[in-house]
Amino acid sequence: MKILWRAYLRYRARHLRTERGPQPLVDANGARLGFVDRAVCAGGALSIEGWTIADAVTVRTPGAQTRAENRLPRRDVDDAAVGGQAWGFSVHHPIAKGWSTLVRLRLHLERGEIHVPLVRPRKSQRARGELRLWRDLIVDLWRGGPAIVRWMRQPTLLHRSAVVRALRLDPLVRPARAFDEGIFSPHQGVARVHRNITIVLPVYNAPAVLGETLARVAKNTDLGWHIVIIDDASPDPAIAPLLSAWAGDHPGQVTLISNPSNTGFVECANNGLDRARARAPDDPVVLLNSDAWVPAGWASRLIEPMADPNVASVTPLSNNAEILSVPGACRARDLVAGAADQIDETARRLAPSHYQAIPTGVGFCMALSPQWLRRLGSFDPAFGRGYGEEVDWCQRARALGARNVAQHRLFVEHVGHASFGSGARAARVAAAGKIIAGRYPNYDADVQEFLADDPLGSARLALGLAWAGAVARAPVSIFLGHTLGGGAEKVLGGEIRRAVAEAGVAVVLRVGGARRWRVELVAPDILSFGETDDLGCVLQLLRPVRDRRVVYSCGFGDRDPVELPNVLVTLSAGGRLEFRLHDYFAISPSPFLLDGDNVYRGLPPENTQDKAHRTRRPCGTAVDLTKWRAAWGEAMDRADEVTAFSADSAAMIARAFPRVIGKVALRPHRLGTSVAPLIRPGGGPRVVGVLGNLGAPKGAAELCALARMAAREADVSFVLLGQMDPAFSPPPRLVVHGPYTLDDLAALATRYRIGAWLMPSVCPETFSFTTHEALATGLPVVGFDLGAQGEALRAHPQGRTIPLTISGADLEGTLEELRSLWDSRGAARQGAAAPVRAA
Repeated sequence: MKILWRAYLRYRARHLRTERGPQPLVDANGARLGFVDRAVCAGGALSIEGWTIADAVTVRTPGAQTRAENRLPRRDVDDAAVGGQAWGFSVHHPIAKGWSTLVRLRLHLERGEIHVPLVRPRKSQRARGELRLWRDLIVDLWRGGPAIVRWMRQPTLLHRSAVVRALRLDPLVRPARAFDEGIFSPHQGVARVHRNITIVLPVYNAPAVLGETLARVAKNTDLGWHIVIIDDASPDPAIAPLLSAWAGDHPGQVTLISNPSNTGFVECANNGLDRARARAPDDPVVLLNSDAWVPAGWASRLIEPMADPNVASVTPLSNNAEILSVPGACRARDLVAGAADQIDETARRLAPSHYQAIPTGVGFCMALSPQWLRRLGSFDPAFGRGYGEEVDWCQRARALGARNVAQHRLFVEHVGHASFGSGARAARVAAAGKIIAGRYPNYDADVQEFLADDPLGSARLALGLAWAGAVARAPVSIFLGHTLGGGAEKVLGGEIRRAVAEAGVAVVLRVGGARRWRVELVAPDILSFGETDDLGCVLQLLRPVRDRRVVYSCGFGDRDPVELPNVLVTLSAGGRLEFRLHDYFAISPSPFLLDGDNVYRGLPPENTQDKAHRTRRPCGTAVDLTKWRAAWGEAMDRADEVTAFSADSAAMIARAFPRVIGKVALRPHRLGTSVAPLIRPGGGPRVVGVLGNLGAPKGAAELCALARMAAREADVSFVLLGQMDPAFSPPPRLVVHGPYTLDDLAALATRYRIGAWLMPSVCPETFSFTTHEALATGLPVVGFDLGAQGEALRAHPQGRTIPLTISGADLEGTLEELRSLWDSRGAARQGAAAPVRAA
């Protein structure tokens, strides 16, 4: 029951969300300095939003502070009314003990600093948060009951990871939506309702872009077509002969209109729409910009959704189409030559169903239904020279019950603003926005809701991966990682950033989440993601990424890890495969190589019968260590490189898989930031610090036992800078501080008067960041003599190792070693250890 209670406490710490109401920020004289709009405590952090006239804002709790970095515009605050220039702030501050912690806002003003306590939520607000927590807990327990029962019967790491998923305790804070697997369903095409279309093409300058647009219309239109071209008095002398010659090459298919003076886009478009309706009133009309380049077979796909008579407009996806942009909404991307056609190859493979309704069509390439054109007429001339007219038309259609939809099966390249220039664009957009806001007050909210829900997320991800394969400057890195956080995730983050810097894009395939596979597309300012249990769907998504480099980071937490090696081999076919030894999961289902009693006894032999080194597949098939290593050995054989981060881990993997010896590259990590050496406090109690999050493999039981032993002798106490697994209850002589950052390490060590460090891990680590962080402070560090942590301690003058036998840790010897260090080495001096530099 104690384990369940601790698990509940962890669930509560992660999911309890309590929000307090607004609070004015005033000085001692009652002068208004700002306002806290809301403060939310959730997931071990406090998020505060508001505004102030102070020069800067810092959130402070005992031992920690966070400064608001970004000044956000707050036009809703009248500067004159508050006596200064107001700006908005948003601060995310780690807070381990929730609202029980004293929180202060420090406002930096010219006349000095003002400290304002943040008022805690009322009891009624806290009660509502507790009720929501219990409601969610009951639902999660119902869904995760089988996983919890399996964990209680057999508390293996794999079963524990299943419980973590069931209780939504994995560290990823951005949940992925379920990927629509039906988007790849086989199809036979769609019956054509219309056999012909009329294209309306307003033209103004840009002859080079226009020439490609016209060439693609003639070459790639797969329906009967007629085009109405309106030259809006283009001053470029190349336009008129270009249009005349092209019209002559397509007799009977072109209506060419030349305006004597420039009228603007809306009047040009309306003129074309009127001509189109008069010529063929029952044909769909496609409004096409002169900088929109259509791919092969575009027309039939664009008007497919019009089989539904309630569809008023259809717009394809594009690289530059506001809410219909790929790979990220509302972000325009230039394309290299040929990229759009490659992306469209993926688009045409998608299933022709579930056309998503959108708040508005986008006029760069928008098909208009003939029946809805008859009902609504043309664009409103109130929009003058352009921008907003298609929004107004689509909103009028929606008001009458029509749908505006996106055609996810078509990708059209939009060069962007080539036809009408960009000089007055901002002014036109602003003017149009005022008209739209006045006529349709809910429009902006509808757009924001659409972007938040993103019903096009699956199609956007599929085409985004096709975009990645088409525009990457180097082989696209596909990283296989997990959702469980930790040091491996920090390293993976750095690798992802470097891969994006080199190729412009990267892909992350994660296991261990709510669904088996989480696919992430990462590019500058873009993170597109989706989850699925279907491996075939994953392979379909990655199909357009042909030039690839596959990097295995960590697969622990997967539901069928015996299949992962084959997945790696399949993904890396024709490319490069690299392994990172962040743990020993390739050697055993027990990634820390601990036996079933949580004791490390060396490299487990293949014939072991220990339960920790055996597993079962989801189908129930038993997998012993021989089968496990045979499966992972195939991926190791395929690997081009195996990266080890310590000599100890390099030797371990070579013992398990002798054939990889020539592939192992030794590349120790470097800390992500520098750590300044510390001076050990003189006199006072002996306080030993421990870094990192502790569970059984990291020595949580040993640390608790040491603290209980020290409590009897009252000469040593311990402080854990990190979190402890809920299965362990800290004794009185052990303070659990909670999360920390390297930037706060010196302040925390000073606050707690830490004079030495203990590394209690009882498993061989492949690289120990916390050991290197502790050594970088210059204070003495004690740890058990095994793995990469023992290797680091032996090599450093401030390190000291203690034997760890099969019978367990020598707790008396460990305490005696800590006392000896205190009494014999004296205070560590400034500069005793060089700071570890950033990688």
